[in-house]
Amino acid sequence: MALLAARADHVAGRLTDAQLRAAEDKAIGAFVALQENLGFQVVTDGEFRRSTYTSNFTTEGLTGVTAEHKTGDAWSYTTGTIRATPRTSRRSPA
Repeated sequence: MALLAARADHVAGRLTDAQLRAAEDKAIGAFVALQENLGFQVVTDGEFRRSTYTSNFTTEGLTGVTAEHKTGDAWSYTTGTIRATPRTSRRSPA
């Protein structure tokens, strides 16, 4: 919940980009630690830097796609083409 509050504060101008990044780093660190403590062999950052499910996937991950917020949870998207930009990394086992 702290990350959601930080996002709201950032949108309202009460947090700088660096402060939001620090809140994201903290949330990601806690989530990775939880997965490691549970014994997961593969962990994820949870994509906590994404503000919505579609951010970085549609408008930034696909060429020619635009998103327009209609009302509430409704969005309208144009069509586009896939642009592959792999961003995976592998962490060595401890």
